[in-house]
Amino acid sequence: MPSPESVQAVMKTSRALLVGSLIALCLAGGALASAQDEATCHHDQLALPSGPISIALCPSADPDGKNLALRLTLSRDGSTLTHNVQIGAVSGADVMHLVRDIPLADFGLSNTLHATVRVDRNGGTIEHALLLPGAIVLK
Repeated sequence: MPSPESVQAVMKTSRALLVGSLIALCLAGGALASAQDEATCHHDQLALPSGPISIALCPSADPDGKNLALRLTLSRDGSTLTHNVQIGAVSGADVMHLVRDIPLADFGLSNTLHATVRVDRNGGTIEHALLLPGAIVLK
């Protein structure tokens, strides 16, 4: 018959394995959800005179389900800037357009990105983009 100490050691090891497995499962689930979110994103890259900026436009959750929600993430040289946008859905409209001015100071630039975004239930795409000041056409 096993000693009480050996039974306790086995129970402790089993609990540790169970907790470790649960943590791994949760992390894997989060990575899967993130990969699924990323799969629905539209990616674009804009060539600024000072170097490129990458843009991801991803549909995001809207708390009340009545609006179209979009997450715009700009990336440059390892820095990111995120804007969450909610647009009131217009009855009967399949597509809407959104104009956004995004200051690029977080990237060390004095410019503003002026972008027209086409939005539908599947997400968004950049239709037009200007770099201000100077109205430099990026797209």
